[in-house]
Amino acid sequence: MATTRAQQLRHHRKCFEYAQKRGITPREAELEMKLQAARDRAATLKARMEAKAHAEAVAPAPETTPTPIATPDERDPEPWMMRD
Repeated sequence: MATTRAQQLRHHRKCFEYAQKRGITPREAELEMKLQAARDRAATLKARMEAKAHAEAVAPAPETTPTPIATPDERDPEPWMMRD
């Protein structure tokens, strides 16, 4: 990763301050910060995925009531053995 010295120092300071607040080493602080960033990215992606799946899965309401395939009034046709 090509970073400038200034970026490296800013990152180190951020990790060092986080470590001091938590009472851990800077290396552990960096690891926790990376894990939290990964959790945040995963939560964002999961929310986007659920929103997209919900948007595609919800069908629009029909404008008219659909006609049933068979009505209870209809009699069953003759059994297959009685035809012809």
